[in-house]
Amino acid sequence: MNLTVYIWRRFQTLTENTKNELIYLEGKQHDDNRQGGLNGFILTLKVFLPLSIVSYFNESVNGYFCMWGPCGTPPPYYHLPRLAALGYTIFIIMFAWGNRGNSETHKGSFAWGVFIGVIIGSLMFIILSAIGWTQG
Repeated sequence: MNLTVYIWRRFQTLTENTKNELIYLEGKQHDDNRQGGLNGFILTLKVFLPLSIVSYFNESVNGYFCMWGPCGTPPPYYHLPRLAALGYTIFIIMFAWGNRGNSETHKGSFAWGVFIGVIIGSLMFIILSAIGWTQG
């Protein structure tokens, strides 16, 4: 057998395997893109859920609302859950904006998942804070 024929046969099987692997990987990539929105949503709620619980307990213990008359100062840690939620929201939106992908390849689902997660997480944070405030 000629060396050129041998190399060609080895290359041909290699390219056929690589072609099948690329088709598999491309399909897997599309599946990953569909899961990107769910991943962004879960990533956002992984932080908002504990912050909402901390804010609930903070408001139930230190609920501070003063409209008329002399008011005492809240404890120094009173605003930390709100500041943490605001900082995380800004950080995660900037992160998602940088990873939003190309709209032609539909790789922006992660950013949409983060966006929806920020909206739902913010609502959850506000609702749990209000419930905690009324409990205190």
